[in-house]
Amino acid sequence: MDVIDTGSYVSEFTKRTLQQFGWESGDPLPASFGEMLSAVRERTPPTKTTGLIVDINLMGDDDIAAIKEALAAAKVAAADAQKRQRIDAATAGFSESARAVYSKIIEEESQQPQIIDDRDTAAHSPDPQPVQPQPVAPAPTPVTPALPEITAASEPAAAVICPRCAWNMRQEYDVPITDFDKEAFVAITLGGERFKKTFSLLKDKYSITLRSLLAEENTIIHHQLLLDQKNGDFLSDTEWYLRLFEYRLACSISQIEIQGQLSRPIPELSEVSGMRLPNKNDNEQQSALLRLREYVLNDQLKSELTRRLVSTQFRQFQRLYESLEAMALEPNFW
Repeated sequence: MDVIDTGSYVSEFTKRTLQQFGWESGDPLPASFGEMLSAVRERTPPTKTTGLIVDINLMGDDDIAAIKEALAAAKVAAADAQKRQRIDAATAGFSESARAVYSKIIEEESQQPQIIDDRDTAAHSPDPQPVQPQPVAPAPTPVTPALPEITAASEPAAAVICPRCAWNMRQEYDVPITDFDKEAFVAITLGGERFKKTFSLLKDKYSITLRSLLAEENTIIHHQLLLDQKNGDFLSDTEWYLRLFEYRLACSISQIEIQGQLSRPIPELSEVSGMRLPNKNDNEQQSALLRLREYVLNDQLKSELTRRLVSTQFRQFQRLYESLEAMALEPNFW
């Protein structure tokens, strides 16, 4: 059986689904497991639990048994593969006959029964001695185990930061979704409008309204990133992802209210080319996206604290919108 090594990174959706069947992080998976899970999902009623590909409570007994058997078989196949690799490494340069003899010896040693001496030596002792009371040892002082040092080698090979919203994908994908959110999502989808939601901060003294991106805005953002990269604006991948996040944030803010009063409306990207933005350093020779980013970040969100608070709400908004998008494909959307 071909298996997949899952030691690098597994999404939270997949982890939650597999853990229902006794799978643990790092366990191998059958190479054809994705097809098996898709087939099971087709004949299983949709789940109302967020974050599961398929719910074990709604599955048939045969499907549950088949998945558990496949996971167990993958463990056996992975162990056999590792044993073969060890034998190959130990017998490198041996002749075929010597390799066969060595493999046979290793196989016999692994199958050799273990002898355990469970005899009661006190019962067969010719002169049993009285048991002397042992002094009570003081309770050991609890020692807090040292946290393992995180090094580059121990980090997952795959990216753990979402390039769209800068969310740490190691965190739980738990975003509260209300019936009002669902109604608004359906309405804007059928009406061809943007999805909007208002977030309140500092006991309702600061509120920000966020809007979903248009397809054309997303295209313009990635085109601008190519131009920025060509101009040498990025020194690392981190700066590239940060600029992507800033462009998306600038296009997603609809308005900001401070103590119930509208601070300044944020124009849509399509409106920027034909207007003069109120910030002093507005350069009309630049592209609309560069001007909008400059206006939002350095005029409306000048404070590091304010920018960080708004960015956190934007990440929550993006997760909410993506969750609604994923739920829209399910028949139990409501």
